Amino acid sequence: MRYYSPTSIQSRLTSLRNRHFMTSRKIDTESKKPNPDGFLLQELKRRRLKLKDEITGYSLI
Repeated sequence: MRYYSPTSIQSRLTSLRNRHFMTSRKIDTESKKPNPDGFLLQELKRRRLKLKDEITGYSLI
């Protein structure tokens, strides 16, 4: 089993949360456009869910 220091885990979580937040903002911005790009929204939502899953995985450590 691999050992991760609490500092490196916290740093990774901070990075993931920031990316999750920025992805959510991109989704909001795209959704408010008069003609939103459905494919882009789908891809952003998929990315946000993947980030959320990874954040949740770290909280189980």
